[in-house]
Amino acid sequence: LSQRVAEYMLENETADKWTESVAAQVMSVRDKKASLEEWTKQQEARLRNICTGTITWNIISRGDTDLMCEWKLEKDHLRPDEQRIVRLIRGADGIHVLRYVTRKVPMTEARRTQWIELLKAAKLVGTK
Repeated sequence: LSQRVAEYMLENETADKWTESVAAQVMSVRDKKASLEEWTKQQEARLRNICTGTITWNIISRGDTDLMCEWKLEKDHLRPDEQRIVRLIRGADGIHVLRYVTRKVPMTEARRTQWIELLKAAKLVGTK
């Protein structure tokens, strides 16, 4: 598995101390037909294995080549509270992962809706 990622934080925040971030990542995968649903289930299992806090996981939408999910982690003894909205898109060059993360938990419903719509509107361009 190889991957590339670009991550953005708010101005005056750092990779060590941030409240919100947006990231775009592409991962090449060996199994070109691997299910996005299965990949998501593996990520959920991994998170549940390493965290001690309360995890809430939800699939927002499923399509032929994409899947959007969200999860929230609260009251973990090692990690700060955080909530993510993630869209996976299958491209010819791998799985593209777009995500919005906030540590302002719980996210307001207006903010959640805004990020779902923004991630839903994203399109792959210039991929192989």
